[in-house]
Amino acid sequence: DGNSLTILNPAPHGDTITADAQDTEPKLVIGERMQFGALGSEDAGGRMAVGYWFPGNEGEYTYRGPIWPFQDGQVHQWRLRYHPLKDGLGQNYEVVFRFAQNESFPDCYTNGWRWAWQTLKPPVIKHDIDAVRRHIVDMLASQVETVNGRTGIPNAVFWDGEKITKRDRKAVMGFTGKNLESANFMLMESDRDTTERGKRLRPLALAIIDSFLKMKMSPPVGEGFNLDTGEPVMAIGEHKRVYLRSFGDDVKIMLKAYLRERRLGREHPEWLRWSKEFGDWLLPQQQAEGGFPRSWKPGTGEVVDASPNSSYNAVPLMVLLAEATGEVKYRQAAIRAGN
Repeated sequence: DGNSLTILNPAPHGDTITADAQDTEPKLVIGERMQFGALGSEDAGGRMAVGYWFPGNEGEYTYRGPIWPFQDGQVHQWRLRYHPLKDGLGQNYEVVFRFAQNESFPDCYTNGWRWAWQTLKPPVIKHDIDAVRRHIVDMLASQVETVNGRTGIPNAVFWDGEKITKRDRKAVMGFTGKNLESANFMLMESDRDTTERGKRLRPLALAIIDSFLKMKMSPPVGEGFNLDTGEPVMAIGEHKRVYLRSFGDDVKIMLKAYLRERRLGREHPEWLRWSKEFGDWLLPQQQAEGGFPRSWKPGTGEVVDASPNSSYNAVPLMVLLAEATGEVKYRQAAIRAGN
């Protein structure tokens, strides 16, 4: 109805303890060093009830691990956090509210964030971003593997505190893997750096891209490949589906790389062909109201989840296809999805 409520802790402390951060099943944790709270709301008979739970209870549904929070789904159970009853232990929490009327959703979002920023007045802490960028690109480049002509970055590495103990053998695009985005970072860095370091980065990036170009995209056979066998794989194998987000993330980046390289006089028609193959497969699946399906069975293209809630991922992809090809149908699809 145009009314909105924004809730803020004006003096936040994010302190917590290992037992809170690493539990994989919802369980009771008691510790005096947990200093954060959880904001929540619920429909109470047509009226909104809001609350602040400290020190950070979560419910009534909560996620469980172990590898990432949502892999093993939700449980209908509270994740309970308490402070001990202890002489001399003091607690102090403060919550402030912003009430607004007749704001559009974008205005509510923007004004809420600006109110929070003005309330908290966080200091601007300057960092050497060039150094950060160089080190991150070098870290990514150090993990590139080539096996029997296939090149990629493992989806994950496992670290015991001193060394890498195991490597995930999947090289995947988008969302968790970002192989093509990582390749694009290396291409950009190679143009910035004229030393031997820059010269070494470009072949690594091109090899990753060439390896992904071998994947069929109409319909997609997977979100990546096994570095050892070359077999198509999915980022979350047990789901047995491919997600729009994976392609929205990295096909978008492929098109950005294509356009940048073209501006620099380097033609890569195969990059555009591969990106267009996916775009042309996706385009006829646009729904009457403008959305796109969320996921499909790999190799068949059968829709698994028709929900349009991931359609935002298609918008930049279609805009960039329109720019790369000059074909208006892609831009029209982007506008429909955006609307």
